[in-house]
Amino acid sequence: MKGFSTGMFLNEKRIEDAGQKNIASLRIKTPSIDEIVGQLSGGNQQKVVIGKWVNTDADIFIFDEPTRGIDVGAKVEVYNVMNSLVKQGQVRYHGLPRKCLRSLVCPTASSLCAAAR
Repeated sequence: MKGFSTGMFLNEKRIEDAGQKNIASLRIKTPSIDEIVGQLSGGNQQKVVIGKWVNTDADIFIFDEPTRGIDVGAKVEVYNVMNSLVKQGQVRYHGLPRKCLRSLVCPTASSLCAAAR
């Protein structure tokens, strides 16, 4: 994770700032930043994973059934996060039917593949 360490040492302030930013921007519902991720709901756990990916500055994000096993409300939140990444230019959908591209959300697709900026 670029920017979170100097040599062998972790920069705890940058890590905490990134965590707080993820909580706010991804609307992760948690009692505190120190909460154990396994104690969060499935949708919030999924948003934590997406937040970690975004912090890596990766060029490619691949979403394969990102909402499997989470409730309907959480699914909407995860798709909103994915759409936000698309709007920011960090993700582009590939291999989806045109009608899915119009709405940017295609929960019927077996997988969502997001490729380079």
